Amino acid sequence: MFNSAPNLGFIIHGGAAPALNKEPTFKQRELINAPQYEIIAKAAAHYIQNGEVLIIASSVTTLQVAIRLAADKKDLTVFTDSSIIASALSSNPTFKVHLAPGLYNGDKNCVYGAETINYFNNIFANKVILGATGLNQDGISNADIDVAETYKVMAKQSTQKIVVADCSKISRNALSLFLPWTEVDRLIIDNPPYDEELMVGLKHGAVQVTIASESSWNF
Repeated sequence: MFNSAPNLGFIIHGGAAPALNKEPTFKQRELINAPQYEIIAKAAAHYIQNGEVLIIASSVTTLQVAIRLAADKKDLTVFTDSSIIASALSSNPTFKVHLAPGLYNGDKNCVYGAETINYFNNIFANKVILGATGLNQDGISNADIDVAETYKVMAKQSTQKIVVADCSKISRNALSLFLPWTEVDRLIIDNPPYDEELMVGLKHGAVQVTIASESSWNF
């Protein structure tokens, strides 16, 4: 499908599995790959229609999606676990923005725990937009097991599951696998996922992949 594969620096060779990856704080991640986040956000906004009900999980990439949605869309109802995402969305006066309760995680800039899980168990959304610490053959993982439990519920309560991530997440493993590819509808990423094992997982899950660029395209 692709003419050549770039050297992404984290392709798995010889079946060796990468070590579990810890994640920088939210503030640290905001400074990394900023242009890519904006390009991914632009592509993600294409798949959101005015008037929909969304769940948006906390991540640096999903924050950029929220900023883009606030600029481009109307009449969205959005539920989120992140105060900074809620603030970005609230700049659009046509949006109804709901912030979940729970214990606050400063590194992730989100809430989590039993209160948060119970809250999202009572929400039904057209689509959920999720970030990731790692993308591997099995699915999407997160570095925090407690936060990952919230993401599982968010996904369960949404008709369509959209994952947004930059290519640095390819072939990375994090502590908690929270969503297999068989439950993901679309992956939006800034470079083709050339890793062979990841490609197998995406094809097995029949995941639609959008390569985000100035003129996004799919495979």
